[in-house]
Amino acid sequence: GAMMAAQLEHHMRLDMPDLDAKIAAGDFTPVRKWLNGKVHEYGSEPKSMDELLERAVGEPLSPKYLIDYLTEKYTDIYKL
Repeated sequence: GAMMAAQLEHHMRLDMPDLDAKIAAGDFTPVRKWLNGKVHEYGSEPKSMDELLERAVGEPLSPKYLIDYLTEKYTDIYKL
């Protein structure tokens, strides 16, 4: 789940460079619309997580995005 969430967030940020500002302002409408248009529209039709991600963002599940997220997070926290 965390790996998929990191991958979706990465692609959401590519589509919405001002995502942090919208969230800080309490405006989650763009996030909901993005998820509805990229993920939720498929419902239970995809047979696997990879199939869903390929439809939503054009690639199967990849650990790259979670590794990038964790590296950035812990580098900042622990000044690595």
